[in-house]
Amino acid sequence: MDDNFFVDKARVRKICEGMIKNKINATWHACCRLDYFSNYDTDFLKILRKSGCQQLAFGAESGSQKILDLIKKDITVEQTLKAVRLCKEADITPDLSFVTGFPEEDKHDVILTLDLYDKIKKINLGAKINIVALYRPFPGTKLYETVIEKGFAPPKTLEEWTKWEWNAERDMLWISKKYRNLLKTISCIARYKYHENEFYLRIKNPAAKALFKIVTLPFNLSAGYRWKNRRFGLPLEWKLWAFLMDIFFEHW
Repeated sequence: MDDNFFVDKARVRKICEGMIKNKINATWHACCRLDYFSNYDTDFLKILRKSGCQQLAFGAESGSQKILDLIKKDITVEQTLKAVRLCKEADITPDLSFVTGFPEEDKHDVILTLDLYDKIKKINLGAKINIVALYRPFPGTKLYETVIEKGFAPPKTLEEWTKWEWNAERDMLWISKKYRNLLKTISCIARYKYHENEFYLRIKNPAAKALFKIVTLPFNLSAGYRWKNRRFGLPLEWKLWAFLMDIFFEHW
């Protein structure tokens, strides 16, 4: 595991060329920054794919440039789109993640993120959107200081920090409860669209598979309608879905 494998492009090239030269028949995936990848040339991408690279994970974070600048991500929305195009050309699956719930974020910023999600899918139908997560503040960042000013009371001990994430929703005082519920619904639907097939494959019993398809049909219809029309109010079915996932899938 290397959190920033592509920080040294020359090193990556040597590793990939070594795998090709020694005929190491293996597939691999890694994480990569979008500003790195959007500047790679076709020759380098071919070497990645030939060496066995099948998938790359990117932190796109937001479809709003205002938010990207706020969190000092040092990427642009256009770099995200360019990277998705390059992945399609190189036959490498892009796996992107997003985050919502930042201080100073508003509904317009979230809609821009959903719009970017749709643009990605139009460019590359095989692209994966891993998650639309809720923001979690941690020490050492400017935003951490901002949410404290807005009322966030951070854990006081290391032990409390290890448990805090599970109760973070209770402490998200920098956004309203109504807005937080909107973001939770969006996150749930995005995660459903990404993981439905994974859930299906994890079920081994044929009868259970058939039942799963029947049970998920209403959720498919709901997800399509809500996402297309940007309607996320009164999400009773998605509260039910989240409850079912908690029961049936340990890592939901």
